[in-house]
Amino acid sequence: MLSNRVVLITGGAGLLGKEFVQAVVENDGIAIIADINEQGREVKDELSKELNTTNIDFVKLDITSKDSLISCIKYLDKKYKRIDALVNNAYPRNKNYAKHFFDVEYEDFVENVGLNLGGYFTASQQFAKYFQKQGYGNILNISSIYGVIAPKFEIYDNTTMTMPVEYAAIKSGLIHLTKYMAKYFKGMNIKVNSLSPGGIFDNQPEAFLEKYKEWEISTIDLDDLEMALERVLMNILQNNDFEAALPDIILMLESYNHFLYMFEEFDELSKVVYAIVILLRDLEFNNVSNQVMVSRLIVTTLQDLVDWKEVVFIDQNVDDVYYINDAILNSYVQIQDLIS
Repeated sequence: MLSNRVVLITGGAGLLGKEFVQAVVENDGIAIIADINEQGREVKDELSKELNTTNIDFVKLDITSKDSLISCIKYLDKKYKRIDALVNNAYPRNKNYAKHFFDVEYEDFVENVGLNLGGYFTASQQFAKYFQKQGYGNILNISSIYGVIAPKFEIYDNTTMTMPVEYAAIKSGLIHLTKYMAKYFKGMNIKVNSLSPGGIFDNQPEAFLEKYKEWEISTIDLDDLEMALERVLMNILQNNDFEAALPDIILMLESYNHFLYMFEEFDELSKVVYAIVILLRDLEFNNVSNQVMVSRLIVTTLQDLVDWKEVVFIDQNVDDVYYINDAILNSYVQIQDLIS
C-alpha cells in the first residue's frame, strides 16, 4: 500500500508515534522518526531490529523551529528525492502542562497552545511548501476524541489526573486547522486529514482504567454527532462543493465510528463505516469520473446514519436497523466500484 513512500512522523519516538512507524513499515513504506529527543535514534535501532527492516530513519526535529523544519526537509529530499506524507503527531508542552482548570496560568496556557498547535501549523506550512513544489503531498494531523466531544470528567474522579484545558483547545483547534488547510490547498494536490483516536493505555491509575472501561458514549453525544452530520449535509447542498466538505465528512464518519465501536452489536456497521473512511481518505476526487454519483452515494450514507440513531434508540425497530445497515454497505460497495 505504501510501497517505498516516505512518511515522516513527528514525535515518532513516543508511545503513539512508534505505532505509526510500525504501521508504515508493515505497509512497505519508509518511516522517518522525527523527534526532538536523541533517544529517537535508539528507538530507530530497536524497531529496525524488531521488525527486521532497513526502512526506518531518524532525524532530529523541533516542530516549533522553522530552521529545524527546513533542515529536515532538505535532508530528506537529498536522501530520498521525495517526501510523501507528514504525520503531525508530536506533543510538545512545558513543565506546568496538565494542571487543573483553576490552576492554569495564562502564560502556561498560551505557551502550551503555541508549542503544540503552533508547531503543527509551522510544520504543515513548511512541508506544504515542499509538497506544492513536488506536485503532491499528504498531511495527517493527530487530534483526539476530545477534540470532537466534551470531556468525561467523571472518569478522572479519585485520581490526580484531569483532562487538561489546553488539550481540549489544541485538539479541537487542530480539527478546524485541518479543515482550513484542506480548503486552502484545494487544487494543489495536497491532501489534509485528521485522525481522532480514543483513549490510549499508558499505565494510568487503576481507578481511571476501571471507569474508562465502563464508559459508554451517551446518546447525548450521538445527538451532537447527528447535528454535526446535518450541518455537513446543509453545507454541501448550499455550497455545492462536495470536495471542500470531504474533511468534515471524514471527521464525522470517524466520530460516528467511535460511538459504534463501543458496542459489540454494532461491530459489522462499525467495520463498514471504517472502510468508507479509508476510501475517502485515499480519494482523489478530481480524478473520479462520476463525481456526481459518488457525491450522492456519500450524502445518502450520511443521511442513513442520521436515520440510524432514531431507529436504534427511539423506534428500536430491528428490521429497520438491518435495512439501514444493508443500505450503508450497499453504498460502500457502489462507491468502491465507482472510484476503483
